[in-house]
Amino acid sequence: MRKALLVTLVFVFCGVYAVAQDYHKGELSAGWNYLHFDTGAGTGGATESSTDGFYVDGTYYFKRYLGLTARFDYNKKTFDAGTITAVTTDAGTHSLLFGPRFKAHFGRVEPFVHGLFGFTRLGLTPKGQGEESDTAFAMKFGGGVDVGVAKHFGVRVGEFDYFMTRFNNATNPDLNLNGKGTQNNWTISAGIVIH
Repeated sequence: MRKALLVTLVFVFCGVYAVAQDYHKGELSAGWNYLHFDTGAGTGGATESSTDGFYVDGTYYFKRYLGLTARFDYNKKTFDAGTITAVTTDAGTHSLLFGPRFKAHFGRVEPFVHGLFGFTRLGLTPKGQGEESDTAFAMKFGGGVDVGVAKHFGVRVGEFDYFMTRFNNATNPDLNLNGKGTQNNWTISAGIVIH
């Protein structure tokens, strides 16, 4: 009887340990990214600008719930003449951010939160002219929900982030931002996840 109990306990503990180790060490996600950018007052109707784009992020989980994320975002928009400059202007942002991500696991549903830090490059190219650009510190705080569809495939149902940038008009006044040193932006993303 003792041997049977001991063998049973060994199997139970091994099973618990195996379940505790049953998580994806890494994941790659890509999809659509919507950016709501705080350009501020006095920009002729472009006080707050919204642009579509895409994102790619990868996370390595060194613990079941804790990982390190690297994320790239790209957004682009064309402004009509008289909106931010006298001529039609292409505007684009590129962001590269890194930081911790905490992810819970409830079966196929995996909510997460993160804090990401890095930089964003903003470029404006008025039609027929050269590009004006600036690079500034940026950070994102937010989270979302991934839902597993198959063993190595899931869907990022939604992600919402507060996205702060620090473009300073004193550094590059031609970029015509909100007149302050900090822009309070936000993003919404959705896409696919591969484990």
